[in-house]
Amino acid sequence: MTVGRHRLDAYQDVQSPAVGILDGIKHINSTISDAHKGSRYCTADIKDFFLCSMMQIYQYMCIHCSYIPTEVLFEYNLTPDNFDSKDYGYLEIRKGMYGLKDTAILAYEQLRNHLELYCYVPFKHTPGMWRHTTDPITFTLAVDDFGIKYFNKVDANHLFSALHAKYSITIERSGVSNLGLTINWNYNNGYLDISMPDFVPKASPASYSTTCSTCMDNFGHWKNNSILNH
Repeated sequence: MTVGRHRLDAYQDVQSPAVGILDGIKHINSTISDAHKGSRYCTADIKDFFLCSMMQIYQYMCIHCSYIPTEVLFEYNLTPDNFDSKDYGYLEIRKGMYGLKDTAILAYEQLRNHLELYCYVPFKHTPGMWRHTTDPITFTLAVDDFGIKYFNKVDANHLFSALHAKYSITIERSGVSNLGLTINWNYNNGYLDISMPDFVPKASPASYSTTCSTCMDNFGHWKNNSILNH
């Protein structure tokens, strides 16, 4: 269910800090630079991040009964008496919902307050960059996606436990994907490859959509600037 955001007011600045792509890449580069010291990279994602936040100021919406599933009507014993003369019901919104203008900042602030209990704080001058106050672990935050640089599994597991205490999360220990980037780590030799294999097909104009095998190699890369000849 999505709220009609254009009809609801927000009572605060609704922008939430998020890491930029350049800072995210710098964080990834710092990981490979410290690989000889034992640094590694992994990612995590919070499930239904916006839906977990509690509203500080309740919002209200109306919904026509025809959009309410029969199971919900029975579960809450809803009858025609619960709707107005035009069959609309009125709801009080107490938790985050998609479409609310302030959902993102509420979710961010509640995440920040929660992680502070475990000594994780954002960097003062770099939006979306976080650190632990004593342990050598840092991470980037892009809405609900974490890119984590750590030096031992104990520190990484501490962050996961802190998140698990409030949220449902998924963890990717290999750290091969973050911020839309595909990352091929080679820790032992001190280098990595970053690519966006789906970017060119998605960004190419429609006129280039019917490309022949002579124009692209097996990895989806253009051969010899052949795109210029189409």
